[in-house]
Amino acid sequence: MHFINPKTDFAFKRIFGGEHSKDILISFLNALLHQDQPVIADLEILNPWQAPPIRGVKDTYLDIKARTASGDTVIIEMQVLNVEGFEKRILYNAAKAYSLQLATGEDYSLLNPVIAFGNQRASQRPSVSTNQAQQPDKPTLQKSKGRCYR
Repeated sequence: MHFINPKTDFAFKRIFGGEHSKDILISFLNALLHQDQPVIADLEILNPWQAPPIRGVKDTYLDIKARTASGDTVIIEMQVLNVEGFEKRILYNAAKAYSLQLATGEDYSLLNPVIAFGNQRASQRPSVSTNQAQQPDKPTLQKSKGRCYR
C-alpha cells in the first residue's frame, strides 16, 4: 500500500486545512507555538486566497490561513521542492496578511499578530539563496517574542 506524502500541497491542505480537520490544526499549532499546552482552543479556517486591494499587486494563495479565537492570523506554507526565495515569499505573505486586516480609516490599534510558518524541504546541497546548509526534512524554527519564524 502506498500513501501520499503529507508534505505535498494537496495532502497537507487535506490533513490540516479543512473544517473537518480543525482539531488536528489546533493540536499542530499548540505543539509548535505553546509546547503542547492547549493555549489555542478554537480557530476559524479562512479562505487562503489573499486578494490584492490594489490592481497590479500580486495574488497569493496560501496553503493554510486561519484565525485563532484571540484574533491572531496564522498562515502556513509547505514547500516540497527547494525553491529560491521561499523565505521572502513567507515574509511577503505575512506582511500582506497583516496589512489586509485594516480597512480605510481604521485605527492601527486594531491590528492583530500574524504568525507565519514555512516548511521547505532542504536538498542535500544548500541552494544558492541560503547561507547555511540544513539537514533534509529537518525544519528550523526560530522563536522571537513568542512567535516562530523559519
